[in-house]
Amino acid sequence: TPPSRDDATRQALNVKYDLGLFYEPYSHLWPTESDPADTNAESRLHRKEAREVARESVVLLKNRLETLPLKKSGTIAVVGPLADSQRDVMGSWSAAGV
Repeated sequence: TPPSRDDATRQALNVKYDLGLFYEPYSHLWPTESDPADTNAESRLHRKEAREVARESVVLLKNRLETLPLKKSGTIAVVGPLADSQRDVMGSWSAAGV
């Protein structure tokens, strides 16, 4: 028989507890001096490296309809509930709009 919802929830929470996910659960929300990634995330070098990684990671699998390059005179539509939010569209790939 399948496990009950309570049993499944208990099992999932036990795994998270064993992994230490409940120990200081909000510590990742504020920078700490002990984590170099937090203190250096806005550095010029970090931004340069992030841009380079982003440039190198873009992949076009097929350009069958010759969609790219986009024409400078054309427009594209960005739609959805978060389309007008630069932070949400870019997610963690942007550094405060840089």
